[in-house]
Amino acid sequence: MIYKNYIEDGDSKTYSGILKAAPYGDQEVVKKECIGHVQKRMGKLLRDCVKKKLKQLKAKREKKY
Repeated sequence: MIYKNYIEDGDSKTYSGILKAAPYGDQEVVKKECIGHVQKRMGKLLRDCVKKKLKQLKAKREKKY
C-alpha cells in the first residue's frame, strides 16, 4: 500500500521527515492541510487586519479633533 496524501494540522514537522525519508523512492507524498486549521489561521489573519484598520481609523479621527 502506498500513501499518496498526508493530512496535517499545519504545526507538524512530520511532513518534512516524510520527505527526507522518501519512503516510496520517486513517488512524492502530497501534503493536504486540515480545513479546520486553515480556517483558524485565516480567521486570525482577518481579525488582526480588522484590529489594525480600526487603530488606524481611531488615530485618524483623533487627529481631526
